[in-house]
Amino acid sequence: MKYIKLLLAVLVCVAVTPVAQAQRLPVKRVKIKVYHLPSNKTLFPKGAVTGIKVKNPKFKTPVVQLPVTTLRLAVNKKAKEIQLKLNEQRKQQLLKQQDWIKDIEQNRAALLSSYHLPEDYILGFYVRRIEPYQSRPQSMYHPDEKSDKILYRGMIITPEELVAILKNGFSPKNSTWNAGTDSRGSAVSLSSSYTEASHYIFQNGYKKDGIGVVFLVRRTPAMELGKDPKLNSTKTIYYSYEDIPASDIVDVYFHGEYGPESLKNVMKKIQQGTNRPHNTWTNQFSGGGFLR
Repeated sequence: MKYIKLLLAVLVCVAVTPVAQAQRLPVKRVKIKVYHLPSNKTLFPKGAVTGIKVKNPKFKTPVVQLPVTTLRLAVNKKAKEIQLKLNEQRKQQLLKQQDWIKDIEQNRAALLSSYHLPEDYILGFYVRRIEPYQSRPQSMYHPDEKSDKILYRGMIITPEELVAILKNGFSPKNSTWNAGTDSRGSAVSLSSSYTEASHYIFQNGYKKDGIGVVFLVRRTPAMELGKDPKLNSTKTIYYSYEDIPASDIVDVYFHGEYGPESLKNVMKKIQQGTNRPHNTWTNQFSGGGFLR
């Protein structure tokens, strides 16, 4: 009788083998011992087969999980779903950017009329709002609430340069400011602080037809925190040594009279005719005076 039970156990184990083969996943070879098959199958955890002894079993009955890693399959499925969702988001983002580009090109004159930054405004803003805090940046720059998902890049650019970025994204090859990068050299700099990114607008001098822009960029693992303890004492500066595709630009903000204004709202004001000439607010620093 003992040998009959042993033989039955062996047959059950052999019957399990086609299941593993059908999954076509590698199975580590292990030495197994065959035991008496218990009659109470309710003691088995879900997905377990009887007859094989495992190390430190949680149940008194000798059991083992199927040779197919269910968790691995679930993780791969989830990863594929996430990638497909991300691809769709980027596709939709590119479609949105095509509308942005069209709006910018069609409303170039109105955009410059309302958001161009004159030289005296740039100088006055820097002297009044930025320079006094350069020795203690920690008092101004802190990671924003959404910085785990979004980083910022501030620039003073022309409408044509804005369109080019919305088409091509950012590249380290076009970077002109690389303080704090490592031995890899050029990188695209970003910040986890919107305020810090917006201040970069005023640290590159005057530009003809220049407007102040802050890009909201999807954060990826390629964006690395700057390691220089002096240049990045706030731990808000990040570098991308890889190209950042246009599809990762999730929004654009303009520097306006009362701070940041989204491209969507800017275009809405232009279309409704409620936008105002920039000299109604950029002249606050004219003549060396500080009216605000």
